[in-house]
Amino acid sequence: HSYTGVTRLIRTREGSVEPVNISGFADDDADVTDIVKPAEQFNRFTFPRGPRVGIALHSLLENLDFSSGEKARHEACGRCIKQIGISNDQDKWLPVLSVWLDDILSTPITQDESLRLTDISGKDRLNELEFHFPLNADVTFLAALQENGYVQSARSLSTPGLQGMMTGLIDLIIRHQDRYYLIDYKSNYLGDQAESYAAKELEQAVTHHQYDLQYLIYCVALNRFLCSRLPEYEYAKHFGGVQYLFLRGMNGKTQAGIFFDKPDEQLLRMFDKALGGTD
Repeated sequence: HSYTGVTRLIRTREGSVEPVNISGFADDDADVTDIVKPAEQFNRFTFPRGPRVGIALHSLLENLDFSSGEKARHEACGRCIKQIGISNDQDKWLPVLSVWLDDILSTPITQDESLRLTDISGKDRLNELEFHFPLNADVTFLAALQENGYVQSARSLSTPGLQGMMTGLIDLIIRHQDRYYLIDYKSNYLGDQAESYAAKELEQAVTHHQYDLQYLIYCVALNRFLCSRLPEYEYAKHFGGVQYLFLRGMNGKTQAGIFFDKPDEQLLRMFDKALGGTD
């Protein structure tokens, strides 16, 4: 099982998500059509979107040294343009992507402005952490999450339970001041202006796509991983939280395009146990 597979088994509540901007939601990492048609305007909001574009942007960030110089970043953006298949308009898209990438790297992702991607060295990052763990859960885990404010759009699970293995890939784990942060890149298109990526809109996107279920699964996996690697590990002390980076909204300003959460430790323990974990 994966997060995507589980969400396909979840029946959603009618009217559970406010219809604001729903027509604009496009999950570029999911099953939506690639949009790479010629553009009249060239900016990060009109930048092509779809699964292929999402993969290319993920690859750009995964393989980039966040502290690299202008030349290396420019060359990386050129490769991304080629991977997407928009080389015919490279003279228009390359400046857009280069400035956008600079903004992504320089946007503070914490409220105290102490952390930017450009601050993270190669030794303090782990890309594409793959996980697998035994899964044995019944339908009650959804109700338990909803009681704590998560997965509010879910109505029921179309199967009596989930057995097998849970698997997934976490885009990025970073270490900063002995705290570990779970990072996921989202290239979703939410609108044509910065305000479309404000806190309320990001919360709606998270609810609409049930990304909260995704990151709770990821948190269980990362928490287990850190427990197995750090003898002195304490969740409250060492787990910094979850940051979902909505790339199109990152403009260099504090937490622009950043969705943040740090699930309660007791909730995470409950969810871990509900998935079949043991203390």
